[in-house]
Amino acid sequence: MNHSFSLAKLLKKANVDVYFIKHHNAYMVNPPWTKRSFKGRINTTIECLKKEELKVMSLDVIYQTVIEYLYYDPYLYNETAKLKYKMNDIKGLEHIVYTCPSRKNETITSSYDKLICTICNQNMHFGSCGKLDNKGIKHYLDISKELIKREHQKDPSYTLSAL
Repeated sequence: MNHSFSLAKLLKKANVDVYFIKHHNAYMVNPPWTKRSFKGRINTTIECLKKEELKVMSLDVIYQTVIEYLYYDPYLYNETAKLKYKMNDIKGLEHIVYTCPSRKNETITSSYDKLICTICNQNMHFGSCGKLDNKGIKHYLDISKELIKREHQKDPSYTLSAL
């Protein structure tokens, strides 16, 4: 048996209701890349797996249900919710989005509500919906990921480091 199913076995054996609480957009209001908060709304939802349901579910179904209930993508959620945030300085975001989308190199700095390439001066404006130039931050993270993959393929000893 896969070790991942240990959780499913525990939930089934515990014979209790299991609650899943999600705070939608807490990530956007208090992003991990800054000590500042962005005033905005946080929606909370609660899902429950009743002990009676758990008794008749297979371990595989319990496990998949838990994965489904726990999965959360703040950017995807805000695509439909379109919640807005009061702007604040985005200093620190350049440590997450550090690749210029035009030049494909690590030359980004921040200036209040913009990320700026220090070589080509491309500006990416951080809007009140938590997007850079109307694209989710994930778009820019994917660009960075591709750059890292490409660099590592060229040179297997390639590493990233922070100051």
